[in-house]
This record gives sequence, structure tokens and C-alpha cells, in this order.
Amino acid sequence: MLPGAIGWVYDNDQNVYWIMEILWKSRGFFKRGTVCYRVRDKFGREYALKDCWVNEDVKDVEIDFLKAVDGIQNVVQLVKYWDVLYDGQPDSTSHIRSHCPTFVFKKKIHRRILLTPCGLPLTQFNDILELIGVFRDLVVAHKAMVGRRVLHGDLSPNNIIIYEGKGYFIDFDHAKFLDADEKLTRVHVGTIPYISFRVLRLMGDGHSVRHTPCDDLESLFYILLEFTVVYLGPKGALAPRLDEENLHRDPVRRWGIDYESLTFDSLATSSMWKREFIHGLTDPPLVTSYFTPCRPLLDEWRQAISFASTQLTAISHDNICDVLTRELSSISQQLAQTPPPALPSTLEPTIALSPSPAPLTSQLVTTVAASLTVSRSVPVRATSVPLPLPDPPLAVRRPRRPNRVPGKR
Repeated sequence: MLPGAIGWVYDNDQNVYWIMEILWKSRGFFKRGTVCYRVRDKFGREYALKDCWVNEDVKDVEIDFLKAVDGIQNVVQLVKYWDVLYDGQPDSTSHIRSHCPTFVFKKKIHRRILLTPCGLPLTQFNDILELIGVFRDLVVAHKAMVGRRVLHGDLSPNNIIIYEGKGYFIDFDHAKFLDADEKLTRVHVGTIPYISFRVLRLMGDGHSVRHTPCDDLESLFYILLEFTVVYLGPKGALAPRLDEENLHRDPVRRWGIDYESLTFDSLATSSMWKREFIHGLTDPPLVTSYFTPCRPLLDEWRQAISFASTQLTAISHDNICDVLTRELSSISQQLAQTPPPALPSTLEPTIALSPSPAPLTSQLVTTVAASLTVSRSVPVRATSVPLPLPDPPLAVRRPRRPNRVPGKR
């Protein structure tokens, strides 16, 4: 056995891959049983190996998307894939469930997918500059994917890795091809804490969802925002838990609390909190001291989303990339003069929002639009990204007990 290896697997060509580490594994009875490994071949090259059980009727969906994004920088690349064999035939759940003829199960195929590069979780960023650079990489890669009519549609920290200081998209399980209008329709859209406020509202009302590239760009913003609130610094150092008062005052945690109750009303309420934050109508988030230099970047990105929402224009990949590039240079100069504290422990409101924070109540669209002050740094220009759909109304509803709750993947 290779020194340091904890196991091995063979592909159907009898090539051996030494398992060096378990990177991630899914939990739950009704999922795909996915396990991701860091593996090494006989030449010493490292890959990520995804071992999963996929429904037979859609077993090639992820493969099709990986082929569609082949060659795009900062997107994980397909090396090879194969079905695990059992007695010379593709392994499947039918072998396990053959003794249960009275039950109807979806047949799942045991598949392995070899991918490159094998990176680190997003939480393992080395410093602020690397983290912002990662998000710039992702915006550029996302634009290239949209150019090939591919929408990831499920952006979360778990679907992003860092490799040699660069950001990469991974996990195309739930990607979709865009239609002629560069939108896609489906019921389940994304990982709820990072879904755009427009899509969340539609989900809360039980409507079908038209997901656009703009929604993905908003999801990227929420991921970065969450990192500035939740982490004290690099390598996954978590900030201390807030007291009850600050927990409900911080908008990022407030919409997270609503999400955790997993009802349709909570989806709508989470959407409302996000929307009021985007339009500058809430208290600023409690960003940790380490991320204080990110204040202008967060505010510009927030205002770009707000402007696109109220003016029914698109969020431009190029505009967001320009913001990230400009602020990356500015933060680099700041840090050269005053390095951030190694392990800060204080929390402070750091995004100067305009107008002044309003009471935490629901606002009508007309009130939001009338009170907006858009930064001059948010450009108004044509873009290849499709226009976002109009925001659903912010009707205030009395709490009700839902008949059902949205499922989690």
C-alpha cells in the first residue's frame, strides 16, 4: 500500500487509485450516499474521486454538465467516470432490494467520477486577499459558464474549493441548461441560506421559479457576506456566538434563524429580511474586525444588487468583477500599512448603509425604491446577463401553520 494511504479503489481498466483522505460524505437516509476522496494514482498525481449512487434515469446528467464546461478556467474538470461493477454488471440498489418485492424503489446506480483539481474547502483561505481573489475567479468562471448556457444553480460554500490560491466551482449535481431566454424553471432551487431574496419569496409562495444568472451572482454575495460575519480569520476560525440581542439584530443571522424553522412562511420572512438588507433598510451586519477592510466591497456589491432589483436591469459579471479587482487593490494597500489582527474577538457594524437603517418591518416596493441612494460606483450599462424578473410583492401575511414544509436535499 502507498505510504499514508487509507485504502484504494480500481477503475474498470484496473488502474489503482490510492485513497489518501476522506474529504466529505453525505448524511441521511434518502440522499445519494456521496463520499468524496482525495486519491493519488500510480504516477503520484492527485485527484478528487466522487463515489455516489445516482438515479438510473438521470445518471449521466452531471457528466453532461461537466463535459459542457470542459476547458473553462476555475471550474472542476472531468477526468473519467465509470460504473462500479458487481459480478460483471453495473452495481445498483436492485441487488440490495431484490429481497423486498412488495416495495417500489427508484433504482440507483453506483458511480465513481474522477475530477481535477483536488482542492481545499473555501473555509481554508489563507488571508483576505486570497478570499477576495477567489470570488473574482468565480465571477469570471460563472460568466464563461453562462456563455455556454450552463447555470450552476446551487451555490454554497460546499460547492466551492480553493486550489493553489484560485477559486473553483464544483458539484454540478443540480446544474441546468438555460433556455432561449437564459432562464430556467424548476421547483427546488439551490441551498436555502444563499438563495436570492426574489427566488426565496417565490418558493415561499409555492410558485414555480425562474432562476437566472443574476440569482447566482446574488448567492455569491451572500456566501462572502456570511464569511465576514461568521469567521474571525483564516483557516475556519469561528467567531464567538452572539448574545441574544445581537443575534436578532444582525441581519445575516436573522434570516438564517427564519430559514432554520423550515416552513413556507419562514422562507417568505427570510426573503423579506434579505430584501430589506439589500435595499439598505436594516442594521448593518456585525462583521468581525478581521474583515473590516471588506466594508467598501460588501457595500458596492450590495448596492449593485439593489440597483438591479429596483431598476429591473441585470447584475453584470463585468461590473462585479471590476468591483472585486478595484477593492482587491485597495485592501492590499491598506494591509501593507496596517495588517489585520491575527485573531480578533470583537464584532462591529462595518457596512455604512445609505439611507439610515429603518425599523425592522416589512416595506412596500415603492417605499424601498423611493428611499434608495445608489452609489456612483454602481455603473448603468448594457450587459449580456439576462434581466432579472420583477420582485414579488412584499405583502405582510399573518402567521399560518403550513400544510407541508419544503424538503432539504
